[in-house]
Amino acid sequence: MKPILTLALCCVLQCTFYAQTISNWNFNSGTASWGCNPETNPESVYGGSSGTNVVAEVDAVAGLCQTINGFTVGALYRVSFLCSRRTSCGPTVQSMNVTIGGVTKSISRNGTAFSMVTEFVDFVPTANVQTLTFTGTTTETCNLLVDNIQISLSSGLPVELSSFTAGCSGNGVLLKWTTESETRSDYFTMEGSADGTTWSELGKVDAQFSSQTRTNYAYQADYSADGINYYRLRLTDIDGTEEVLSVVSLICENNQVLIYPNPTTGILYVNASVNEFAGVFDSSGRKVTEHLSVLNEDRFEVDLSGFAAGVYYLHVGDEKYKVVKE
Repeated sequence: MKPILTLALCCVLQCTFYAQTISNWNFNSGTASWGCNPETNPESVYGGSSGTNVVAEVDAVAGLCQTINGFTVGALYRVSFLCSRRTSCGPTVQSMNVTIGGVTKSISRNGTAFSMVTEFVDFVPTANVQTLTFTGTTTETCNLLVDNIQISLSSGLPVELSSFTAGCSGNGVLLKWTTESETRSDYFTMEGSADGTTWSELGKVDAQFSSQTRTNYAYQADYSADGINYYRLRLTDIDGTEEVLSVVSLICENNQVLIYPNPTTGILYVNASVNEFAGVFDSSGRKVTEHLSVLNEDRFEVDLSGFAAGVYYLHVGDEKYKVVKE
């Protein structure tokens, strides 16, 4: 029973498993195993308090690099490390770039005191061997300090979502969302619902796949009926894993007849009075069906799944609406 209990505790505590070992990750052996003209000293040399803890400086002439083996292609990894501004000299703003697996993240400190704070870089390797590089981006030889560099195998969906909003826009709704970082993200799916239970797809937007900076998205959806409506954002990563990231609700005063999704592969949802529906007609004006399924008195659905691909017209009241069957 002990292995089962240990596993359960690890899941609850979200234990970190280090996937690859970085040689001399804490610089206790000085510059051993590091390339790119490394420089290491006790942190007290750079403004810290300890005369025994060894750190590395990354500046205009001193960098860090190490080649690491054994990555699993397509998995999600995280490089974490401690970082502080050098306080004994140097410019107010000190910065560097950290690069691995095709991802580069800029790290900076602006006028702060000596304080080792954790930074991280997420990446997805496309090869089993990767090179981790720290490069100073200021022109002076007094710059940032790093320590305790680790690489861990991450899990879960790789998007940090900071906002998702919906706003009335014309006869539809404008959906906006922001991500702070993305790794392995493939695409977003926007979905709408009149009751918060039955959902229909509104559209898809490609994601960044890999980004360490803020990304803003927007999508204009032709879906908004009188009363409360629900909208949700779904993420699909490159492995096909899906997760609903956020759900919002919105009320827009709207008398427009809405038909969605359009184009459709089958079911059409119509936000209009059931009594006003006169049928579906083909491009020659021939009525092909007048069958509908009532959802409520102001909303119904029409099934076109058995019809050939092409252009059709829904007659509602005195108007006709063009729809495309794919």
